[in-house]
Amino acid sequence: MGVSISLLFLRGPSVQETLSELQLAMTAERGKLPPLQRGMFAMVNLPSGFHMIWSNTCDERRFRRPTLAKLSVNGEVVLQSIEEHVNFSHVEYWQDGAQIWSVSHSGDVDVTDLRSTGQPPDTLNTLRQEQAQRAHEGDFFEIPIHMGDQLTRYRYDRQYDWMSESPYTTLGLIAPAKSRNWKFWQTAP
Repeated sequence: MGVSISLLFLRGPSVQETLSELQLAMTAERGKLPPLQRGMFAMVNLPSGFHMIWSNTCDERRFRRPTLAKLSVNGEVVLQSIEEHVNFSHVEYWQDGAQIWSVSHSGDVDVTDLRSTGQPPDTLNTLRQEQAQRAHEGDFFEIPIHMGDQLTRYRYDRQYDWMSESPYTTLGLIAPAKSRNWKFWQTAP
């Protein structure tokens, strides 16, 4: 089946600032792994200095561009979105209130699909060449995931020694996520 997640990594803004901006709050519930239910959030402080918010939704509405810009003003923000069942992976890097770069792969379009914006690190070209040389494994799904791992030292599908301490804190909602501005047509009375 596969995971459908968004991972928001932050270094610079405090945990309280992050949670306030996202309208989330810590609960007393802790675990070795984040909860798997759709719509659930968890937070963990990583050894790399990032704190991470895990969402069980690939396109998490709370992680929109204005929020990322605000949270990255005095630090770094990395957003990863992964939808395994359609072979989609995405990573973007923000600093000083602006998106610096992004890299996306849509495997349902093409196994070698890879799009980027901004100025991604040279690692992108190296990873693309390495993966292209593996003719039988020419899928680029791993490239955005690997780039996120290089920045944050965290992969969603890996076990770490520090997980034995129940490091994930379940987060609760303070307010529902703002929905997109949908406007339905009206008929005259």
